[in-house]
Parts: sequence; structure tokens; C-alpha cells
Amino acid sequence: MSCVYHDQPEVIAAYARHELPEQEQEKFEAHYLGCEDCSRELFLIEKTRLAMNQHGAVIFARAPKALSSLSLTETLQKIRYWFGNAAAAWLQESWPALAGYALLVITLGVGYTWLSHQEAKRATTNTADAGTSLTTSPHSTKTFALNPPAWPDELYAKLAQQSSPAEWQAARQSYIDKDYRPAAERIEQLLQKNPEAKRLQLFWGVSLLRIGEFTAASMQLEDFVAQYPQDLAATWFLSEAYLAQNSPNKAKPLLRKLYSSGDSLYVKLASNQLESLSSAQKP
Repeated sequence: MSCVYHDQPEVIAAYARHELPEQEQEKFEAHYLGCEDCSRELFLIEKTRLAMNQHGAVIFARAPKALSSLSLTETLQKIRYWFGNAAAAWLQESWPALAGYALLVITLGVGYTWLSHQEAKRATTNTADAGTSLTTSPHSTKTFALNPPAWPDELYAKLAQQSSPAEWQAARQSYIDKDYRPAAERIEQLLQKNPEAKRLQLFWGVSLLRIGEFTAASMQLEDFVAQYPQDLAATWFLSEAYLAQNSPNKAKPLLRKLYSSGDSLYVKLASNQLESLSSAQKP
């Protein structure tokens, strides 16, 4: 299901500034805790705002007049020669602001790169089941596990109310509690009754993966990825299922796809996994 705020960046920004009405503030807070996209956007907004609060005065400060005149003398002479006095006068007046904008762009670029690196690093080190090892012949390959995708309250809420709310709640709670065996059984039953709830197939596949039913997990995840090829989480878990079955040749194309996705979290995870596979193949 697509995020309800994907085309409302102003709501995320207003939340960060605490400008939403109280009910809307609470509603968005409950949403973003289960939404990777909104969490990532809010994280970047908060960090950018912090950087601007700390360094904004320096970025936009005008340079001392004497210093600006001294450093631009030769440049202004050339501008005046080639383009006339008006262009030189404009540059002399405007260059501190232009320099400030350039510094701002550089600062934001460096900051974004650093934040992306930290986000990927945090995701790699704090994921569930991190450090699980699989054995491949003739070497051992370390797998990098990812937290299971979230099942937020609003996902299929209307459908749940229309058909056996208790069953939906039991399945969701088992999944959230990481009690994956009953979760897999309950999600399978829900899918049989509600085949239109396609995302349940992802939760089913992840649950099967976590209880060691690797073949069944790969079947469900293959079907889901075929329907939703842009779902990076599903692609990652399918690669996990293949590696669990000692099928690195099936996993590698998926990992390369994740590596080229541009998403910092999956780029880092895929890079680590591909490096691990490469090391395992060395004699």
C-alpha cells in the first residue's frame, strides 16, 4: 500500500515544525512510526533543520567589505573589462550572498551524504537477527538480516472490520510479536479469505523465512516480487530465502538490483552481502 503522505511533503515539514493541529500531529506521529519513507524524510528534515540552526548564521553572514574588495579586485577588473561596469558592480554587491548560497549547497550535500551513511550504518548494525550465518561450500557466508516490514494499524483496516476482525488482530499481533509460526498460519488463512490483501503475502513469506521454511518462503516472495518488482523489502527477503537454500546465484541478481536502487539502506546491505559472497568464493 502506498503511503498516504507520499504527495504531501508539506505535512511532514509542518509536523517537524510542530505546526499541525494536535489531532493531526498525533495522527501523523502514529503513521510515520510504521512508515519507512516518512521516517526517512522526517529524519532528514530534522537533521537539516539542526544544521541550519547551528550554522545558518555563518552560512548567510555577509563577508567584511574590506575583505570582499581585496579578494575580488582582480576578478572585478576582468569582469569590468569584458562585460562592463554594470556587471562588475552587480558582482561586487552580490558575491557575499552567492558565496553563502554555494556554501549552503556544499553543506547540505555533505550533510546529506553523512546522514545517508549513518542511516545505512544504523540499519545494518541494529537489524533483527543480525549475524545469522549460513554455510555454503566450501566457505561460510555471513548474511545480513533486516527487520521485518511493518504492519501498521491502518493497513487493510476497513477490510479487517468487514471480515473477522478478531482473526486479523490475532494474525497482526503474532507478526508484530515475532511469533512467526502462528503468524504464518493465521496469515495464510486470511489470504485464503481475502486474496485482494496482497501485502499479506509479503508478511507470510517473511514469517515462513523466519521459521526456517525457506522453500515455502521463496515461493511466496517470488510471487509477490513478480507482482511488485519495485518493493525493495520483498526483494531483500527473497534474496535471504535464496541464500538460506544455498542458492547464491539466484540471490546475486536481486542484490545487484538493490545495490543500484539508490536507497541508502539497501545499497549498504546489498554491498555487504555481495562482498561476503565474494569473499566466500575465494580459495
